[in-house]
Amino acid sequence: MIEALAGVAAATVAFVLLIAFAEHLLSPRSLPAALIAHGTVPRRLVRPLAGAVTAVEGALAAALVAAVVIDAPRAVLTGILAAAGVVLASYAAYTHRLLRTAGGRAVPCGCSRADTPVSGWVVLRAGVPAALALLTALRADAVVTPAESAVRFAEASIPGLVFAVLLWVLPEAMIDPDRALEGGSHGI
Repeated sequence: MIEALAGVAAATVAFVLLIAFAEHLLSPRSLPAALIAHGTVPRRLVRPLAGAVTAVEGALAAALVAAVVIDAPRAVLTGILAAAGVVLASYAAYTHRLLRTAGGRAVPCGCSRADTPVSGWVVLRAGVPAALALLTALRADAVVTPAESAVRFAEASIPGLVFAVLLWVLPEAMIDPDRALEGGSHGI
């Protein structure tokens, strides 16, 4: 049972990072514009920070997928999951701080092509995969690789993808359910 849960959690984290990376690549202006609106980063650092965030998301997603697919040593998988957990937890902490200090004004989260404002749902979207990554890092030995069992790997990957997509569209769905059902601006 723990193998199934660990596999679904690892897949969810990988897909959330892949979706975030793709969203930032498809809309390279959304994160810099959001950071400017947040007013938390000096203007001269906005573009480099946005580029670094996108690169880290892509690198972590690729590393996590590769580590599982090639059956990397469990210490490597543990490290990648822990790093992903720390990055996602920092996103949750940042958006939580933003939510508390915004003074009632709506500011874009910059997470995607949608102009979703920062909300508790945005915090949750980062916090859930952060917790999944950190908890799975503790039991990385339980993540099933394709070499161990292609069927069990697929049984974890498919729900992981579904959970990642649901997490990703949750903030927008809570604001405008009809738009989210139509695929919104995410194209999902």
